[in-house]
Amino acid sequence: MWDKFTAAFITEDRWKLYLQGLGVTIEVAFFAAIIGLILGTILALMKLSKREDGKRSILNLIATIYVDIIRGTPSVLQLLIMWFIVLASTINHIINSCSTLGVPLMMSTYMVAIRLSMLLFPSSRLLSFIRASIVPRMSPIIAAKNATSIVTPNPWR
Repeated sequence: MWDKFTAAFITEDRWKLYLQGLGVTIEVAFFAAIIGLILGTILALMKLSKREDGKRSILNLIATIYVDIIRGTPSVLQLLIMWFIVLASTINHIINSCSTLGVPLMMSTYMVAIRLSMLLFPSSRLLSFIRASIVPRMSPIIAAKNATSIVTPNPWR
């Protein structure tokens, strides 16, 4: 056991790879949190939108479908869908166009798939937190008062 540890960290200098992987993990988590917060805020506002007659708007419907699909599928499945379906057709075009323009690619195709799929998942979770902070909830006392139709005088008139 100790021989494997010393071989991995000291003898073969693999600690640099572990440190590099930690940096990539922190980078993916940071950008997923920032972009997920922005996307979650936009989706929360979409979810709160209603038409003038009180019915659901098309923006509300889009946000609801997005949340149902993203929350209903596991994140690993989203990663596989992003890799094999979405990026399989577009990434070769992006690589070819960047190489002909002389623009170096800073990340590989699997990192693009990881970053895209990992910012979709937090945005659907953050939507609920943001929407709950925007819409005030009734306290149980107020709900009980409204349910029993008790009228209390307002001393601040």
